[in-house]
Amino acid sequence: MAYLAADHHRLGALLDRVGRALGGATPDDAIGRFDEFRGALSRHMRIEEELVFPCFDVRSRVSGGPTAVLREEHRTIEGAVESLARVLRAGESGLEEELGRLSQTIREHHDREERILYPMTDRMLTDSERATFVHRLMQE
Repeated sequence: MAYLAADHHRLGALLDRVGRALGGATPDDAIGRFDEFRGALSRHMRIEEELVFPCFDVRSRVSGGPTAVLREEHRTIEGAVESLARVLRAGESGLEEELGRLSQTIREHHDREERILYPMTDRMLTDSERATFVHRLMQE
């Protein structure tokens, strides 16, 4: 799960670039950086929901547990992303607040995944399964 944890850092850097672009770039540049972040985040969440969460659910024999909470957090993050997109594209005030709310929500979510889900999933996989899993993740 180191691959996904590293992707968290990449997503954080992309979101930071959005914040910097909001502070001094043209609106088109800020929108471009935001769209790049949004695409990367969507890919990351899709990988988790299609590959990681089902694997965890099967291996742990727990349904409706941690992955249900994390899926709900994904929906919350998606809502925050869409809210920021609306404000950004409309050129309205409140960008900093929306960006701050999104950043905080994502940080807390990623922290839970890195402290709970990823280590537990890693322990459930054999070395061979882990290598296959990483290969699949990198193909996505």
